[in-house]
Amino acid sequence: RLDLVKKAYALLDANCEGVVRLDDIIRLFDASQHPDVKSGKFTPTQCLQRFASQWSANGDDVIEFAEFRDYYEDVSSVIDNEQQFELMMRNAWHLSGGEGICQNTSCRRVIVTRSEE
Repeated sequence: RLDLVKKAYALLDANCEGVVRLDDIIRLFDASQHPDVKSGKFTPTQCLQRFASQWSANGDDVIEFAEFRDYYEDVSSVIDNEQQFELMMRNAWHLSGGEGICQNTSCRRVIVTRSEE
């Protein structure tokens, strides 16, 4: 699980500074894949607002890896199934890969066909 958290953070930290800004998280987080949205408990907008509000507790809008890891440690504690956690992480952050039930279902797949001339 920690490897997936590291992959998601690395995706957010595109410039390799070791910190992620709240704007980056808001821009990349796919709330439509959140279990509360899928169950109809919240709309994607409500989910994103709730998610974003958790990160600005100290007001600096900078999320260090330790904060990100701690958040997903809490999330992980309520998800018993390894595969469910992996699928949730892959879909929320558009992490490609996964096998079987863990295969990402949120990344666009493209099939290229060539016509013979």
